[in-house]
Amino acid sequence: MLAGGAFAFASIPVAAIAFTAPIVVAAAIAIGWSGDPAYLMVAVLMISYISVLWWGVFVHASQAAKRVADQVQAETKVRRDELTNLPNRLAFFEALESAFVRLARLGERFAVLYLDLNDFKAVNDRFGHATGDNLLVQVGQRLKAGIREVDLVARLSGDEFAVIVTDANDVSAVIKTADRIVSNLNVAFVIDGVEVFTGACVGIAFAPSDGAGPELLLKNADEALYQAKHRSAGSIRLFDPQAKDATRRHRRLERDLRFALNRHEFFLVYQPIIALEKDRIVGCEALLRWRHPTLGVKLPNEFTDVLEETGLINEIGNWILLEACKAAVAWPESVRVAVNVSAVQLRSTRIMSAVLNALAASSLSPERLEIEITETAIMRVALGEQAGANRAREAAA
Repeated sequence: MLAGGAFAFASIPVAAIAFTAPIVVAAAIAIGWSGDPAYLMVAVLMISYISVLWWGVFVHASQAAKRVADQVQAETKVRRDELTNLPNRLAFFEALESAFVRLARLGERFAVLYLDLNDFKAVNDRFGHATGDNLLVQVGQRLKAGIREVDLVARLSGDEFAVIVTDANDVSAVIKTADRIVSNLNVAFVIDGVEVFTGACVGIAFAPSDGAGPELLLKNADEALYQAKHRSAGSIRLFDPQAKDATRRHRRLERDLRFALNRHEFFLVYQPIIALEKDRIVGCEALLRWRHPTLGVKLPNEFTDVLEETGLINEIGNWILLEACKAAVAWPESVRVAVNVSAVQLRSTRIMSAVLNALAASSLSPERLEIEITETAIMRVALGEQAGANRAREAAA
């Protein structure tokens, strides 16, 4: 009976003692009451036996408690982002599922805010990955500070974060939360004594109108984020089903452009520049064309914006410079080649090295290469610099 009780309550020391102690004490007293030395020895043996049982109970209980604690810690670790200590994608989807359960039972609407950082790759390239990691940690802290305790913020991957805003019956309150997040992230981050500027765009989707399940709701929030980054003025965008098809086409175009260079789908045509007073060709302007595998030849005005938005313009621009210089080498020495440069290329610190590399690889004389900068490009660079200066002044204030 003693062994059976101790075994049954082995994981709960208090229960095991409460069950066995009265039996042992009563039996020991009854056995030892006769005064017979033999019975007294039996009582001592019983007490020794139960002491061993209790020691085994405590050892087993401590081991069980350690296993449970380790399991809880492991499950918690699986659901935490190691860098920011925020909930990760797994925990986020579990929270989404719970939110849908509350929606079904209580009618509690909620919203998902999907956001990523502006120019995060540029921060990594300029300051290094250690600074980028530090930036993500500080972003996570600001995101937590900008939401309520009942809401949840998670890091999904890279520089992508998501927020579940509970009790989202008031659309304007959700938009204010998104606006507060954007405003917080627009303030300079100080990392190792250096000011680092970033920002964020936010896509918003509401349950259940924008998605009846976790996957669809997050996907539509991602669609809204894409619209905020590429298709609308401003950094916050509500999911718009009518704009979904246009966004899908835009993304397909972006995807096709990423593979176009490797597939040798770009080519150049050359428009002659004629000096009327001399009545002869003095130069040619290199013009980009894209031979799309299904849509035919496309002109730059149909895809240049996408190249600039994605940063592909730098890679394509380097290719244009090299190909134009290679072609011009075979022309008469009196004929120059002109290449257009976009605002994105002008803001890059690599534009000069791209020009020098193209001249070196083609053996073209530098005086035969003209870099054309449009008024629009100059204005866009100036506006970008002005926006950066304004943001710096706001941070200082």
